[in-house]
Order: sequence, then C-alpha cells, then structure tokens
Amino acid sequence: QKEQKQEQEQKKEQDKEQEQEQEQEKKQEYEKEQEKKQEYEKEQEQEKEQQKEQKQEQEQKKEQEIEKEQEKEQELEIEQEQEKEQEKEQQREQKQEQEQKKEQEKEKEQEKEQEQEIEQEQEKEQEKEQEKEKKQEQEKEQQKKQEYEQKKEQQKELEQEQELEQESQKEQEQEKEQQKEQKQEQEQKKEQQLEIEQELEKEQELEIEQEQEKEQEKEQEQEKEQEKEQEQEKEQEKEQENEKEQEQEKEQEKEQELEKEQELEKEQEQEKEQEK
Repeated sequence: QKEQKQEQEQKKEQDKEQEQEQEQEKKQEYEKEQEKKQEYEKEQEQEKEQQKEQKQEQEQKKEQEIEKEQEKEQELEIEQEQEKEQEKEQQREQKQEQEQKKEQEKEKEQEKEQEQEIEQEQEKEQEKEQEKEKKQEQEKEQQKKQEYEQKKEQQKELEQEQELEQESQKEQEQEKEQQKEQKQEQEQKKEQQLEIEQELEKEQELEIEQEQEKEQEKEQEQEKEQEKEQEQEKEQEKEQENEKEQEQEKEQEKEQELEKEQELEKEQEQEKEQEK
C-alpha cells in the first residue's frame, strides 16, 4: 500500500509537472502570438507612414509642377506684354514720323503757294507798269499829234494868207498826210492789240500751268494718303495675327496642363490601386 501510495504521489507529481509544462507552453504560445500581432501592427503602421510620406511627396511634386507652370505662364505673359509695348512704341514712332513728313509736305506746299503768289503779284505789277508806260506813250503821241495839228493849222493859215493859189495842192498834201497819219494810227492800234492779246495768252497759259500743278499736287497727296491707309491696314492685320497666335499658344498650353494633370491623377490612382 505504501508503494502504491508513493506511486500515486509520483504520478500526481508527474501530472502536475505536465500541467505546468502545458501551462508554460500555452503561455509561450500566447506570447509568441502577441509578438507576431505587435510585429504585424508595427508593419502596418510603417506601411501607413510610408504611404502617407509618398502621398505627401506626390502632393509636393504636384504643387511644384503647378508653381513651375504658373511661373512659366507669368513669364510668358510678361514677354507678351513687353512685345505689345514694343509694338506700341514702334507704332507711335511711325505715326510721329508720318506726322512730321506730312507737316513738312504741308510746309513745302505753303512755300510753293507763297512763291507762286509772289510771282503772280510781280507779274501783275509788271503788267501794270507796262500798261502805265503804254498809256504814257499814247499820251505823248497824242500831244505830238496835237502839236503837229496846231502847227499844221498855223501853216495853213499862213499859207492861205500868203498863197491862195496853192490851196488845192496844200489840201491834197494835207489829205495825204492825214491818210498817212491814219494809217500809222491804225498800225499802232494793231500793234497794241497784238501786244494785249499776247499778254492775255501768257496769262491764260500761266493759269493753266498753275491749275495743272495744283492737280498734280492733289493727286500726290491722295496717293500718299492711300499708301498711309494701306500701311495702317497691314499693321492692323499683323496685330490681329499676333493676337491669334498668342491665343492659340495659350490654348495649347492649357491643353498640355490638363493632360499633365490627368496623367498625374492616373498615376496616383494606379499607385492607390497597387497599395490596396
């Protein structure tokens, strides 16, 4: 009985030890499970941190890209503004040059007109002087005739008193003289008429030449105005073409920006899908 009891005691001890061992094994298993769980959670946290960092980096890259694009747009706008200012400055300079040329042309025209007026005035003065001289010559001729007639009358009276016989001859001679004088007078009148006609023709020719010069000057002015209008139209067409090109460039840049943003969004979506 004693041996049996000892065996039973030993068995109990063995059972107890086995239980303890089993308890320790369970405890160790539990600790291992806890460690695995902690490691798994730690890995997940690390992955989350990495994803977060990647997302932040992507956001930063996106912001940097946007800032770069904005800087490019600003630089392009500044360049365009500078080009517009240069074009405006060139247009202002061209306009000033055209105005100066126009003023110079006007001054030349005025000088020409003044010279023509002076020449006309001089010609008129010369004509007046000539008319005055003609009148003086005519008056002198008339005085001479009157003196001559007076002398003739005196001679007639003397001859009538002294020589009654020669009256007929004297009368004939007087008639001849009168005819001669009349002929001379007619010749003088013809010459005067011819001179007057020649002067009138000269005046008419001068007026015709002046009118022709004025017409030519008007035509030149019109041609200059037409050239100026054509130049202005060409400048306007150039400005419109430049504006169209700039608008097209802006549209292309916007489309490229949109494409870049869409590609970036696609990449981000793909990365998210891969992470999942």
